[in-house]
Amino acid sequence: QGSPNLTDTIIIEVYEGVYGGFVISPSAIGANSSYRLIIRAKAGHNVILSGTVTSPALGHGNALVGIGIGDNNSYITIRGIRIENFHKGIVASASCHNLIVSSCFITRCSNVGIWIHRSERCQVLNSVVLDSDNCIVLMEVNDSTLIGNDVVNITRVPSSSGIRTCLYITTKRPLSYAPAGTIVLINNN
Repeated sequence: QGSPNLTDTIIIEVYEGVYGGFVISPSAIGANSSYRLIIRAKAGHNVILSGTVTSPALGHGNALVGIGIGDNNSYITIRGIRIENFHKGIVASASCHNLIVSSCFITRCSNVGIWIHRSERCQVLNSVVLDSDNCIVLMEVNDSTLIGNDVVNITRVPSSSGIRTCLYITTKRPLSYAPAGTIVLINNN
């Protein structure tokens, strides 16, 4: 059937509290360049997604994924949310183009803080990713931007495999070995 096309920007403001993770099913959001889905902490509210809180949503919230965005969900913004103690903090699956992660604090994710896979024109802005085995991973992405992020590994995550990266980036390549697209990195620490 496919997802319905949005006819207006949808803003979901989350109030102060500690919640389990959630998942947006594949092809669930018909957002476009005119109308986005924005999920954000209400101004002045401390919103935490914690892997220690059980959430009934699609079996997640049991320390697997903080925010899971299924394939083919473009034009989504995640803003101002703290995500902690998950296997993966934020996961954007294939074809989640034009994703924006902004002003988030992600910590103690045993596998990866932010993982964006096979998507284009994604942005990670002014966020902190702390003490995750792999802090930010962009796999097979094009034309994406990381600006003003603090990415730090100080302490060992309990289930750590011993391999740790702050940034891991690969661009998509056509059938040749020539790189495709660009990645912009500005003022990341």
